[in-house]
Amino acid sequence: MSRAAALRPAAAALALLLVPVAGCATTLEAGPAPRSSADMQSQLFKLQKDTARILALLEESGSAGAGEAQSACAEVATRLADIEQRMSAIEEQLLATQSRIDDAVTEVRSLRRSVPYAFARQGSGPEPAAAPAGQLPPAGSSPAGQPAAAGTPADTAGAAPAPPTSPEELFNAAYADFSRGNYDLALGEFEQALRADPDGPLAATCQFFIGETLMAMNRYQDAVAAFDQLISAWPGSQRVRTARLKRGIALFESHRTVEAVQALQDLINEAPGSDEAKIAEEYLRRKGIEPN
Repeated sequence: MSRAAALRPAAAALALLLVPVAGCATTLEAGPAPRSSADMQSQLFKLQKDTARILALLEESGSAGAGEAQSACAEVATRLADIEQRMSAIEEQLLATQSRIDDAVTEVRSLRRSVPYAFARQGSGPEPAAAPAGQLPPAGSSPAGQPAAAGTPADTAGAAPAPPTSPEELFNAAYADFSRGNYDLALGEFEQALRADPDGPLAATCQFFIGETLMAMNRYQDAVAAFDQLISAWPGSQRVRTARLKRGIALFESHRTVEAVQALQDLINEAPGSDEAKIAEEYLRRKGIEPN
């Protein structure tokens, strides 16, 4: 039997192997993007196995007459590299989305724990005092014993609502402006709420949102200082762990990379398994740094 005849079965097997590999690459290029990183990993793993089988077949068949097979294998390798690049891009998008979701979940949990009194006192103002005997009631008020007409204020028709004065009212007004993106206004209101009751139950939360607002304004150095103030002044606050996470991110954005890595790594080591530690780990990986 000639050498060419002996190579025919190997060539046929090689052709059969190349068909599914090429088909897989074509499907990925023309079809819709995989729905998850796991789908992409599965497709990549299949291509890697097929490529390994092709290389093994080439070694068995020898170098004679294998030029076309080697060319096909090179094409497969090129396609594989392209798929790996697209897989990395998809993984980055998924990771970024997951990080935003984790941030939102952490923020909602924090707000649910730390924003008391919102609208709790709405409609509970003191009753107006009765007019002394022998005096007529003020103009515009209802006669004694008769309620005022529905929807008609007794004394303040058309008067503007009083500005917020309590720490709770000031904080709620500040958070409303923060949510609307009015960061300059919100920053001043959070600072005013903190000054109104620097030792009260909302003080640490006000300081935290001062840092958050500064980050939203891209004032990262000032945000680091704000979170440092929270961590030192309220070490027992439930906001401290989230403040440490935000501080590490602000350090990165300030190009203080060594300090940022150390800050996030300390958080991961001291609070393993927490939401903040998980976000810190993913953030470091996105920066190309593997957490210890």
